Amino acid sequence: MRVITLYDIDEPGEMFDGIIDSQSEGADELTATFAVDGMNSVAIFNTFGVEATLEIGAMYITVSLIRDSIKDWWDYWFAPSRVGRDVVFYFPTQPPGTNATITITYNGSTAKCGLCVKGIARQYGWTLYGIDIGITDYSRIATDEFGQTYLLEGRWAKRAVCPLVMHNDDFDPVYLDIVNNRGTATIFDYNRQEVALGDLTEIVAGIGFQFLIIYGFTEDFYLTANWPSHSKAMHEVQGLT
Repeated sequence: MRVITLYDIDEPGEMFDGIIDSQSEGADELTATFAVDGMNSVAIFNTFGVEATLEIGAMYITVSLIRDSIKDWWDYWFAPSRVGRDVVFYFPTQPPGTNATITITYNGSTAKCGLCVKGIARQYGWTLYGIDIGITDYSRIATDEFGQTYLLEGRWAKRAVCPLVMHNDDFDPVYLDIVNNRGTATIFDYNRQEVALGDLTEIVAGIGFQFLIIYGFTEDFYLTANWPSHSKAMHEVQGLT
């Protein structure tokens, strides 16, 4: 699990207002530049586009935002195309005065982004099999002035209960990080990333499973000291989207 402590981006636009439902838009392309000094991660949520590129100095990476798997010619020509996904970009911690540019492209249509955030990511343990993933549905039953009852579609948010294994040396740092992030929006990436944060020399798109990237807050966290060198933990998160 990676815990990403978030910091505000001091730029105008709906994608920086902390509200995921409101989106910045651009015809064919949406581009924004912001400071990332001291940071090692940037995340985008509620996107609408074909590709996303993050550029920092001479480093850059482009990832596909198309969620569909094209297996044959029928899929290519006739299957519905769903564009837009949540992505976390990881990179080496940046020195003062460094800017990053995020670009979302959708040629012939409108590129959109609901939330773009920067942060400091830390690795705490590894996700075990048995993670529970679900949603909280905020739809509700409503009654109009004529007494007609109907279901009013509302927002929804991710939920997860994740079993972890971690080194005992990480007990205090992860505990303090969870405490320091209480009551604030945080990103929890439960995907197992191939490159360790300390080994990063370029930008890496930590996509993995989208449902394992959650923008939310901790509801419960506890550690069980099982063995001398490593132990199990359980983390429960409530998403904000």
